[in-house]
Amino acid sequence: MNTSNADTEKKDHLGKGPKQTRRDRAILALLQHGTVEKAAAAVNLHPSTLYRWWKEPDFRDQFLEARSRAFALSLSRLQQAAPVAASMLPQVMAHQDTPPGSVIRACDSILSHAERGFELDVLEARFSKLEKRHSEEQDKSAS
Repeated sequence: MNTSNADTEKKDHLGKGPKQTRRDRAILALLQHGTVEKAAAAVNLHPSTLYRWWKEPDFRDQFLEARSRAFALSLSRLQQAAPVAASMLPQVMAHQDTPPGSVIRACDSILSHAERGFELDVLEARFSKLEKRHSEEQDKSAS
C-alpha cells in the first residue's frame, strides 16, 4: 500500500474522512482522548467550542450513543475471550510453577465482564419484547 492510501485510511480511521462532520470528529475525539482539551486539539477545535456543543442535548445524545456502541463492542470482545479465560483457569491452578494470582485475576475479570455483557443482552431482549407488547396493546386499544 502506498503512503497516500495509508494516510487516507488513517485519517478515515481517526474520524477525519470527508463524510464526517466536525461534530462527528469531535465525538470520536472525545471517546479517544482523556480530556476535552486533548480532544479539541486532535480535531483542530478550540476547547470552548466543545464545551459549548456539550451544552446542546443533541450533541450529548450523539456522544452517549457513540459511547454506548463503543462499550458494546468492548463487551463483545470480552465475551469472545471468555472461553479462553475459562480454559486457562484450571491450567493455571494445576501448574505448580506459575504464580496463579495475577493470571487468575485477569481471567476472573474477563469472565465477570463477559457475564455482565450477557446480562445486558438478556435485559435488552426482554425490554424489547415488553416494548413490542406494549405497542401492540396500544394499537388494540386505539382501534
